[in-house]
Amino acid sequence: MSRLLIPIRILLAIALAVVVWASLSQNASIPGPQNSDKIAHFIAYFGVAFLGLAGFRTPRNEILFIVFCFILGASMEYAQSFVPGRMMSWADMIANSLGIVGAVLVYLPLRSWIDKKLGRGEESVEEEQAGQSEDSVTESVSAVEKKL
Repeated sequence: MSRLLIPIRILLAIALAVVVWASLSQNASIPGPQNSDKIAHFIAYFGVAFLGLAGFRTPRNEILFIVFCFILGASMEYAQSFVPGRMMSWADMIANSLGIVGAVLVYLPLRSWIDKKLGRGEESVEEEQAGQSEDSVTESVSAVEKKL
């Protein structure tokens, strides 16, 4: 594992915590012109999605993380309807989604460069995927043994 991968994953955890806290905070207003909070939504979800894509390299994990980001954005907006002084906003949900899509569009062309900087090559991706396959086979065998 690359030395840079651990800080990326730590930043991801911090970014996720900040997004959840800001989404569920009672007084999380952003100063500025009307609808300027949409920019903050875009930037927050762009950052979370980009860090997740950089932190989890296998295509399966990338897709799962992007799906997680969409679910997080929608669920945080829904949860705001239960926070005093806050309300669900479709415009915020769209800004969250556009941030996620923007991160994917920026990340994909940079993927090979990021992999080089993180010291990941195709062989490390194949090893990681093989490790996931072995884990799922082990889990399947364990489940069958429990049934017997």
